[in-house]
Amino acid sequence: MAACSSVKVSNTASAPNADFTKYKTFDFYKLTASGDTVSKGFDERVAVLKSAISAELGKRGYMQTSSSPEGYPTKQGFKN
Repeated sequence: MAACSSVKVSNTASAPNADFTKYKTFDFYKLTASGDTVSKGFDERVAVLKSAISAELGKRGYMQTSSSPEGYPTKQGFKN
């Protein structure tokens, strides 16, 4: 029997010059992957990551929307 554990966000550091105060909404880039290099369960793992990121941003007061988001989360901060 396998057990599932929750996703833990271990690094929430952002770029030193990132200004998040101008953003209130976000969404994710549309991700498409195909071919034999895409592993089984890829879409499910991406969904888990997006859920964890969305939850963390929600705690910080941001709202996810697919209708005209102000920014997209990236490793360096938000990108519009």
